[in-house]
This record gives sequence, C-alpha cells and structure tokens, in this order.
Amino acid sequence: MVSIYFCDFGDLALFAMKDLRPVPASVPLARSLPPQAIKGRLFDVCPLYQDWTVEDCIRFQELCVEQQFVGICKEVSKDPLNPNEPLLILDLIDTSTDEDIYLNKQLVAEGRARLASNT
Repeated sequence: MVSIYFCDFGDLALFAMKDLRPVPASVPLARSLPPQAIKGRLFDVCPLYQDWTVEDCIRFQELCVEQQFVGICKEVSKDPLNPNEPLLILDLIDTSTDEDIYLNKQLVAEGRARLASNT
C-alpha cells in the first residue's frame, strides 16, 4: 500500500502499488514539476471547537468552488504537518458583488467560526 497526498484538497488516500502508473518518460516536464498547490488557511479565524465540522467544510466549499477571489497574504508560516512546506495565511475576499465579502468574517457571521484574535 502507498499513501498518496492530494495537494488540491489536502487529503490522503491509500492505494495498492498495482493501481499506480508511472508518469511516462515521454512527458519529462510532468516528472520534474513540484506540486502545483500551496497549503493555506484563513487569516484570524479558527473553528468554534477543536476542529472544523463536516458541515463547516461543505459550507466553505460552497463559498469557494468556481469562485474567483482576491487573496491577501498576511503571513507565510510552516505547515505543521510538513515543516519543509510553506503555509500561507490569507484573507480571501469575494469581490464579485458591490460589497466585498471576507470569507473569514462570513464564517464568523454564520456561526461556523470565531476570530482567533479574540481568544
């Protein structure tokens, strides 16, 4: 069994070796590219309890999928699960309406999160 990390959603899955295929040598660029995603988290927000609920994660996806955002990088930290990788701490702002929507404040307003600066 091999553990595969999906950098786009941040989850892991186990696969049997027989289910994996090598990247063909005829595509050398695909063999040398680093992962095309960087982990991030929202600035100044944390779950109400110890971790995010499934419902909170689904709501976050509803707010994000197929949307375009302005992102303001507030800090670059180290990923606690992989200290060799960066973790971007971001404000994500939905600018598609007349009034900008900060996702961290939206989650707080919906009762799904709390501001970390208030703890």
